[in-house]
Amino acid sequence: MIRSQSIWSHESETPLAIDMAPLIDIVFILLVFFLVTTTFSRDEGIGVERPVATTSTPLPSVALRVHITKSGACFVGGQATPLAGIRQRVEELLPAGDNAAVVVVPDRAVLAGTLVQVLDEIAAIGVADVSIATRQEDVP
Repeated sequence: MIRSQSIWSHESETPLAIDMAPLIDIVFILLVFFLVTTTFSRDEGIGVERPVATTSTPLPSVALRVHITKSGACFVGGQATPLAGIRQRVEELLPAGDNAAVVVVPDRAVLAGTLVQVLDEIAAIGVADVSIATRQEDVP
């Protein structure tokens, strides 16, 4: 059997290919851009307005955070916890060892009695490094 081949047939011997190297370069450049411009925050996002202090200092980010809202609701590690259950919840979440730290983040409208109760619950566990989070005062 004889095959006829058209003169208009332009079949190429080499297959067409898309060069992936420039595409990969652009993806890596975008990845580096987003890593450099992104800010990472470890705060749990519980809405408290911290009190202002002139002597505040930065705290380690590995500390367990206990938030107290202005209504008196407590959050340990981002989870709602009743005042009576703070001691047990902190013991569960606190890493074992001498370098365990707890940061109490109260709203500035929290009653002093509520703050003292939370601090007492944490002190009963024996945590030596307990801090109260504040905002640094804006100095003109």
